[in-house]
This record gives sequence, structure tokens and C-alpha cells, in this order.
Amino acid sequence: MNETDWQTPDFMKKKNIPHYYGDSVRNMFIASAVIYAIALPLFGSLLPLSVYVGIGIVLLLVFLAGITNPHSQILMFINAGVAGIGVYLMQTAAISGFGVDSTALFVLRQMVVILLLIAFYDAVKTARNMLIGKIGTAPQPGEFSK
Repeated sequence: MNETDWQTPDFMKKKNIPHYYGDSVRNMFIASAVIYAIALPLFGSLLPLSVYVGIGIVLLLVFLAGITNPHSQILMFINAGVAGIGVYLMQTAAISGFGVDSTALFVLRQMVVILLLIAFYDAVKTARNMLIGKIGTAPQPGEFSK
């Protein structure tokens, strides 16, 4: 531990748990929530839903980011589901609003789609590794040769 470790926020510290990608999911959820929260007062909502639903989405993403951990398999499946539904809804809104809504709104929607797509991929990878018992186990040489 060096002198500046106490200055580095937890979310920026590299954790080395083999086959666990929950930290990436957490970061993608937080980044998506920040973009959504910034867009709320500017555009009303990134999705064609009420502002109150938008605030609920921001809170849900931050809540899931906060409770994500390498010990909960069901939570990783929930993260994958939320990210997948988010990609579907946000991409549908982006395509439907293309040419109608502002370019800035389209770009923000696409940014959130990309972040949630990465979160979806990493959540699925982590859930798969949890199912087969690989979380925390280092890759073994020759484990696939038979």
C-alpha cells in the first residue's frame, strides 16, 4: 500500500477477482445514471416516459451498482436483465426519435445504449462464470485440452 491509496476512491481501485466483471457492470450503471440524470433537466427524459419514471431509473441503476457483489448470482442475473431491458428501451427511443428529436438527445441515448450494452455483456459473463463455479479461480494451464 502506498501513501496515496487512501486518496483513490474505491470504484477506481482495481480488484483482481478472476472471472468477475461486476466492477465493470457497476461502473457502466453509474455512468448511465449520471448521463440520464444530467439529461433530465435538459430534455425531460431520455425515454418517452415521465420525468418521475426517469428519476426512478436513475435511482434503480445506482441502487444496483451499489449492491452488486461477487457473492450474489441472482443479483448478476437481475443486472443482466435490467441492462438488457435498458438497451432495448433506449435503442427503441433513439431509433423512434431519430430525425424528430434533437441530435444531442439522440447522442445521449446512444451513449447510454453503449454503456448498458457493455454492462449487459459483463453481467452475462459474470453470471455464466458464477454458474460454472469459476469466480475467484485462476485459469489453469491445459484446462481445455483433452
